[in-house]
Amino acid sequence: MAVWLGGLLLLMFPLALAQQQPACDGYEVLDGVGLPAIGTPARQLMIELDSSRVANSEQDCWDLCCSTERCELAEMSEGNCKLISCMYSGFNMCELKNKEGVRSFRKNDIGPTPTQKDFCLPEAVTGPCRAAFERWWYNPETQTCQNFTYGGCKGNLNNHIGEEECMNKCTGVTAELSNDILSPSKRMVEENVDQACSGKGVVGNCRASFPRWYFDAESQACVSFTYGGCDGTENNHKSENECRDRCIVSKPEPAKVQAPRLAATASTAQQQVQLVHAVHLSFAGTTIQQLAPVLHSLMEDAAETKTITLTRTTV
Repeated sequence: MAVWLGGLLLLMFPLALAQQQPACDGYEVLDGVGLPAIGTPARQLMIELDSSRVANSEQDCWDLCCSTERCELAEMSEGNCKLISCMYSGFNMCELKNKEGVRSFRKNDIGPTPTQKDFCLPEAVTGPCRAAFERWWYNPETQTCQNFTYGGCKGNLNNHIGEEECMNKCTGVTAELSNDILSPSKRMVEENVDQACSGKGVVGNCRASFPRWYFDAESQACVSFTYGGCDGTENNHKSENECRDRCIVSKPEPAKVQAPRLAATASTAQQQVQLVHAVHLSFAGTTIQQLAPVLHSLMEDAAETKTITLTRTTV
């Protein structure tokens, strides 16, 4: 009996593995992560292509995603297959959350992930559609969130559902950064800027309470703040030491300043004679042989071609 069960398990094991494989090329299976809750900021800009389809298995759900245009993410939850389009204004908006017992099926290389600048620096855009949704946009000039009417299509990411969410996302962002915005198609790596050491500490939209540290470029110091657990920035360090090690560069010791070399000119010859005279007075009664090493040390940087004749006098 045990042998028979063992053989059955061996036959079933490859089938189980096969069910976890991507249904088509260019996709990956992610364990333990899934869609954020409906109504949360992270879910706001994900477009649900078809939430009513019933699939018999995860594999059927993934197959549906492969055959559906614009489907970049699929999740099987409570018997419903959710097909999601992640792209909005050229950005990948599918920010997945930890979700126990869930596997997601996602397309690789969907597009660039938006940064805090993309959410906080563009001006408000109503769009060409004629709906009327009250939204909030962050004004980096005044560093406040202001309401506006959104038409329902072709907006940008500075489009927040509420004032509180807007401020949590953008507090500390200034207009000085507005010239640095690049479109997704022209997004390039920002040279010489460490994102873990720029901007302010962002609490985020979640309600946890984690003690964290951010680097304040103005004061060149690490400052403590409370992180809510999501939608933060890279300037979010677990300890002050970690923050300092990453962002505060130790200054090198200043270079030793050497005395200027005296050129072998007629103008310095007189200085050399005066130097010898001063040494002569200080070492009166000393023999030339005893005095020579001292003079050699004092005048080693003097003129290369000039020589000074020493005479011993009695004081």
